[in-house]
Amino acid sequence: MASSSADAAAHQSVVPTTMFVPPLRLNRNKYFFLRSQVLPAIRALDLEGILLNQNRPQPRIYQPPESTTMVSNPEFNRWMRLDHFLISWPMSTISESMIGHVVNCATASEIWSTLEQIFRTASRARQIHLMNQLQSTKKGSLAINKYLLKMKNLPDGLRAAGNQITEEQLILYILAGLGTKPNNLS
Repeated sequence: MASSSADAAAHQSVVPTTMFVPPLRLNRNKYFFLRSQVLPAIRALDLEGILLNQNRPQPRIYQPPESTTMVSNPEFNRWMRLDHFLISWPMSTISESMIGHVVNCATASEIWSTLEQIFRTASRARQIHLMNQLQSTKKGSLAINKYLLKMKNLPDGLRAAGNQITEEQLILYILAGLGTKPNNLS
């Protein structure tokens, strides 16, 4: 029993000193890629609760049982260090155009939810736009290789926006865009 409580205490006292920071600037086109790289690291460090505002900080100072004086709370100090550690990820990757959205956020959770809200809204609009392009793009006078390249790039944009289509769906969109003329393949 003593060993398990010692293990728990050791786990709780660990504060990471470095974190993988992807070499990308956070913007509307890279949000989901960055998110998919950073979330596993945050989970591995067992910090997701702080990021998602599930682990609320204890009071900064408290009065221990059987004491008459208020003391600094080491759990609050630990939470604060971990929160500031998590703040360093978005602040080190965010593009200059996005900094204004999070400059007044006080915690990692506030930054995360602000970015999620911004990018989810923008991402949904982008998904609709790209799906519309997939459905309405016609080969027209484009060379077949240029048409196919254009159509193959649209699903990449959808993936970056947090959505995917199947290969079968892409094939159907490509075929629909070819039209009915048999000589339209040149």
